[in-house]
Amino acid sequence: MKKILSFILTFILVASIFTSCNENMLNDDTQADTTKQSESLTQTEKQTKKETTKKETTKKETTKKETEKTYYKESTEKLAFQLNSDKKSYTLVGTGSCTLNEITIDGYKGLPVTKIGYRALYNNSVVTKITIGSAVKTIADEAFFMCDNLKTVIMTNSVTSIGKEAFSKCKSLKNVTLSAALTSISDRLFAECHELESITLSKNITKIGQNAFFDCIYLTSITLPENLTFIGNWAFYCAGLESIVIPKNVTHIGGGAFEGCPLETVTLKNKNGWKYETSGKAVDPYTLSHDRDLVMFFHYGFSTIVRS
Repeated sequence: MKKILSFILTFILVASIFTSCNENMLNDDTQADTTKQSESLTQTEKQTKKETTKKETTKKETTKKETEKTYYKESTEKLAFQLNSDKKSYTLVGTGSCTLNEITIDGYKGLPVTKIGYRALYNNSVVTKITIGSAVKTIADEAFFMCDNLKTVIMTNSVTSIGKEAFSKCKSLKNVTLSAALTSISDRLFAECHELESITLSKNITKIGQNAFFDCIYLTSITLPENLTFIGNWAFYCAGLESIVIPKNVTHIGGGAFEGCPLETVTLKNKNGWKYETSGKAVDPYTLSHDRDLVMFFHYGFSTIVRS
């Protein structure tokens, strides 16, 4: 009996130990599975976060590019353009088959029109208004020469250069808004624009070329910018100027610059040190200091005078 009882107790003890081991093993497996799942979840979260960050970065870059991208207003249809050598921009080269009175020049086929070419709208008798967009940087010589019915020109501050006679003989031209980026008025730019009434020169203008406003008979006044240093020969010959103020920084006034103008008053902000360019002889200070004599001196023309 004792043997049986001892056997039973031993069996119960062994069973208890076995059960305990199984539970420990089960707990270890469960813990391992949990750890494995946790690690797997962490990796998934990291991957998801990485992909999300990548998408957000791509989206930001795309948005930035779209923001930085310049959109050019499509130019008036049927004008003639030529692709430039850079393959990224166009030049306006002609009227094409366009018969509209008002035209806009800015973009073409999604690319900028950076230049208005030589005689692009030469002798066009239809156009009355031209709007030059922000893409245009250069206007070549005689670009709008003899556009008889052109009345208004509007340009943005992107234009940095306008060639000789670009608007010469535009006999109906009344109002012009010039780019603030210009530093000079080229030779004969507005020569024989008989109807020109007003024009604003930017503060950056330092030079006015010869015959620039030749025979602009309705141009009764103009404000010369303070940075102006050079006024070319016959610059305002026979223009309608009734008064003029010569800024203090001007050091060169070409021969006949104001000859034929119906001047009533002339203000020379710096009267010192003027001499005739050819002879080197000093200009009579008396003439430069007395209003009536100064008006006559400018009105009837004279040799080029310079100031050192």
